[in-house]
Parts: sequence; C-alpha cells; structure tokens
Amino acid sequence: MLTCTERPTKALALNTEALWFDEKQNSIYCFGGDMSFAYSRHVTAPFESIWAFTPDGKGAGNWKEVLGPTGAKPFPSEIIRQSSGPVASDESHGYYLGGWVSMATSPLATAVVLVSGLLTLNFTDLTITNTSDGFYEYGQMINVPYYGTRGVLILLTKGTWPYLLPFNNITIFDKTKKEWYSQLASGAIPDPRIQYCIVGIRGIESDTFEM
Repeated sequence: MLTCTERPTKALALNTEALWFDEKQNSIYCFGGDMSFAYSRHVTAPFESIWAFTPDGKGAGNWKEVLGPTGAKPFPSEIIRQSSGPVASDESHGYYLGGWVSMATSPLATAVVLVSGLLTLNFTDLTITNTSDGFYEYGQMINVPYYGTRGVLILLTKGTWPYLLPFNNITIFDKTKKEWYSQLASGAIPDPRIQYCIVGIRGIESDTFEM
C-alpha cells in the first residue's frame, strides 16, 4: 500500500534541495534550493530554514522546522540559502559546498552570485557554520569514511554548461585538517557532465572505495 505524507505549506518545495541523513536521529534534513523561474516571478523566495523529516517506520512520518522562523533555533543571519552546490553527509555532520545565490534562493539576495565556502551542519546541536573556502557548483560530493581520522570528502567534476571541467582532476577535502588536495586520475576518463548521480561502496579489498 502506497501512502503519502504531505509536506507542510511553509516548507516550500524548491529545485535542487540538499538532503542530509542523520542515522542516529533517523532524520533527513532538507536545506538549500531555488524556486523555478516561472514561480519566482510571482512569489518571493522563503526565508532561510532547515526542515527535518523523521520517518515513523509505517510508511509515513513527521516534518519539523529545526532552524528558521518557526524552528526551535533561528537560522544564522550571515548565511543565505544556496542552490546547486554538491552535498554529502557522515555520521555527525552534513556538508554543502559553494553553489550560488539569487532572488530565486533567498529574499536577502539581490543578484546572482557564486558562493564560496563549505557549510557544515552539526547534527548534535544543529549549528551551521562555514568551515572552509572553495567555489563549486553542479558537481557531486561523497563522504569516504575509511581514510584519515574522520574520513574525507571527494568531489568530482563541476561547471555550468557549456563550461564543463573534466573528470581527470579529483578534489579531496580532509575533514580533520580542513585542507584541500588535488589528485589526477588516469585510465579511461568519462566525458564531463552536470546534474549526474554518485554512489559509493567499500571495495572487496579493504583499502579501496568504489564510486
């Protein structure tokens, strides 16, 4: 039997929203995104917020605003809702890198601007901070937990059509040292693209990770 849990009207659905999964709390956090062009011409973008969806294990669940106008905590005033940045999460944090802001993402924006920084949401106390620099849009990011003290974030190609970057340069972020690294890839390099999907799993050999 298929059931549907309606999204609250205050949690306006946006394009390219980010989803972070908090396994300990069994919750999915929703952040970012932009209004469609046709819609944004008539309706002002909502103020910044983060909503959480908690499944009930019976095919439904509950929505709750955790940061924002009606949330338990206010959304940080120094951060503007972004869109089209790569997203990843681990056991304790959600990550959102770069993207862009405009009047379609936030009522606080006045122009289309590329955003620098790695936003990090702490799942324990629901604080969101900008922890590093870096411009990125329309790429993909994945958490690899098996390397270093806390694992690393790996980013693949980025760009805006027709200015696409190839897959031969892999960007790596060390979450413990908060440092960026670059690694050249070899072999048959895929053609560049945007808005693709990425999945990862530990390889048969314990020191490999397949993406």
